[in-house]
Amino acid sequence: QMAMFRDCVCYQEEVRDPSRIPEVLNRVIEKAIRLSAPAQINIPRDMWTQVIEVELPAGVNLERSPGGPKSVAAAAELLSEAKFPVILNGAGVILSEGGIESSKKLAERLSAPVCCNYQHNDAFPGEHPLSAGPLGYN
Repeated sequence: QMAMFRDCVCYQEEVRDPSRIPEVLNRVIEKAIRLSAPAQINIPRDMWTQVIEVELPAGVNLERSPGGPKSVAAAAELLSEAKFPVILNGAGVILSEGGIESSKKLAERLSAPVCCNYQHNDAFPGEHPLSAGPLGYN
């Protein structure tokens, strides 16, 4: 099964010791969240019916990026030090409350050109002097 799913997942792990299922499960969940993609845990059939005592590890608790306070602070620092920043807007800007206006303010503060990704030309005003137009078209 591992080979069958290899191209479909960001991470795979097979449980070799049933007492380690909670640890492996935490690791697989962490990878899936961190990489924003499906991950696979393979538990051999002979372990399915075993009854064992295990100690449960603390649950996976990751800051969802982008948007958490640490991510925003790190992004702000990187942007303030960038020599030639460029902003890429897309559906997230359109769907977020005040996203387009916030993007305009950021672009103006950084003097950064703004591109819109494929099929989201409305993510930044085309008439704005910092608009660099859409990406993804021939």
